[in-house]
Amino acid sequence: IATPVDEHTMRLDVKIFTGETTAKYLEKLARRTGHTFKKMIEAYENGMK
Repeated sequence: IATPVDEHTMRLDVKIFTGETTAKYLEKLARRTGHTFKKMIEAYENGMK
């Protein structure tokens, strides 16, 4: 869930499920919602490493 905090910030609440289906869903979601959301997902994934 992405919630606007202010003009330049959004709060991203992510519920992670394991499996290939989730990865495909996130890829579709990133393409559909644009470059900014994709970058948010990448930043989150990089933070998990």
